[in-house]
Amino acid sequence: MPGLWRSFRKRRAAGFPFSLREVDSPDREAAALFQRAFKTPAPAEPRHFVAMFAGPDAERVAGYVHFSSFDDGVYLIGGLCIDARVYRKLDDAQRARVASDGSLSRWLLGHSIAALGSKRAVFAYTGDTRSRRDVFALGFVPTGSKFLLVQWHDARVELRDELVRRVGLRGPF
Repeated sequence: MPGLWRSFRKRRAAGFPFSLREVDSPDREAAALFQRAFKTPAPAEPRHFVAMFAGPDAERVAGYVHFSSFDDGVYLIGGLCIDARVYRKLDDAQRARVASDGSLSRWLLGHSIAALGSKRAVFAYTGDTRSRRDVFALGFVPTGSKFLLVQWHDARVELRDELVRRVGLRGPF
């Protein structure tokens, strides 16, 4: 695995059972998780993040998400998926620690968005109830489009409507 990691961002709070890694492309395990979740191959476009669980026998991919760049400093979230099989391996204390952050998907989204660096906006396109709950908890707001949500950062207020319109024209991502 040494050549696989472009940048290694490890974020593990005390007692938190997962760490975050940004990778050049999803490895076999992350690609298989994506394939199971979406019935399609994992995307090639950057940026890719994985939540890693250090189990007693080996480190395992527990979650995956990718971001594509729409415009300078504007990102689109895609392909968030969690491996419930890994999650079920947690003990009660680990589950309680994850629950204190909301959920593993919320933790993965929050930390991967933070790792993107400077940004104007991050968009999500989802109708899934759990995903919507998590992105709303992270400060996303509705855009007026049924499934399109946005987390504003440094986008100028007077340009936001036009940015929402342009992202909305793209359709699902």
